[in-house]
Amino acid sequence: MLNSVFKKNLEQKDKNMKKKEFIKCSDFNLSNMVWDLAIVGCGYWGKNIVRVFSELRNENIFLGDIILFDVNQDRAKELSNLYKFNLAQSFEEILINKKISSVLIITPSSTHYSLSKRALEAGKNVFVEKPFTLDSNKAKELIKLAKEMDLTLMVGMIFRFHQGLLELKKRLDLGEFGKILFMYGTKFGYSVPNEDAGVIFTLAINDFDIYCFLTGTEYPETISANRGSFLREDLEEITSICLTYPENIHGYFIESWLVPVFDRHRMMYLVGTNKTAVIDYLKPNEIDIYDAKIKKEILDDRMLFKMEKNPMQKVILDFKEPLKEEMKHFITCVTNKEKSFSDGIVGYRAVKMCELALKSAKLGKKIIVKDEIG
Repeated sequence: MLNSVFKKNLEQKDKNMKKKEFIKCSDFNLSNMVWDLAIVGCGYWGKNIVRVFSELRNENIFLGDIILFDVNQDRAKELSNLYKFNLAQSFEEILINKKISSVLIITPSSTHYSLSKRALEAGKNVFVEKPFTLDSNKAKELIKLAKEMDLTLMVGMIFRFHQGLLELKKRLDLGEFGKILFMYGTKFGYSVPNEDAGVIFTLAINDFDIYCFLTGTEYPETISANRGSFLREDLEEITSICLTYPENIHGYFIESWLVPVFDRHRMMYLVGTNKTAVIDYLKPNEIDIYDAKIKKEILDDRMLFKMEKNPMQKVILDFKEPLKEEMKHFITCVTNKEKSFSDGIVGYRAVKMCELALKSAKLGKKIIVKDEIG
């Protein structure tokens, strides 16, 4: 199977590989030079990143060479021919190439840690797709290594580059929605389950990050989760998760990849005391805003409720593809040595919340987050 092939081919050391030379990113003045990058993994998501870098090259945003590698050489070769990119014959070839400054890892989840570690040890800046790792302790190890090596480490939390969510965050911070009451999200689709991670690590991980981003918190206060496994006992195909945040803010989401009535369904609802926002994640430049509220009034010692409702406002923003914005951000961070908007710490927290959700589901009880993170 693909995952086992990655493990066998990518984690095996090249016997003929020379002793590793550790090169710190600070050894190069990247702002004054053209640097190359490698994309490792050219599957379902990797091919989208390859396409985006072709566009960035054509727009003169990225000027270096782009090298592709996949254990399925035919797949990598097909994309190489389509976009006129170079090919690597092995992961080791990428590691010893001193012209390659950065490596993008778009491989099965269980390989993220080992490949990221080897790339960092070889002096490469790293972008790794979510989940950062499947173990929060290993995520901390990579963060420490990147810091020691003075390298950029960025995790693919794509919704941090979603124009609708960014606009919603701005309006929340300005007080337009009043106090957040609750958030509710759904992600449904119909696909063959992942081989090495369930829906909590593949779908819910983004919602944990989104809700913390919108509330301006690092973690929720509590996590309660349920999970259902139908095709495989070890990995969940559906989950429902409840979160609580300071000031009595609640968050809810349900995710599954076993819902055939949808191709891809990705929705989020944020209800505030003044307004409500509805975002279809598949429409990154749109927000529906409902100016509706229920007010409490006291009349003759009785509590009454009054509803106010105005027409819905559809906000249309300039279209910016989230994935393209994410890749542009990575280029900027590497070139200018800037901290990423979705760095290793952000990726670590998302992994930790997934672990706590799985623990909650296993134990059948609410998890108090502060008791788990110290």
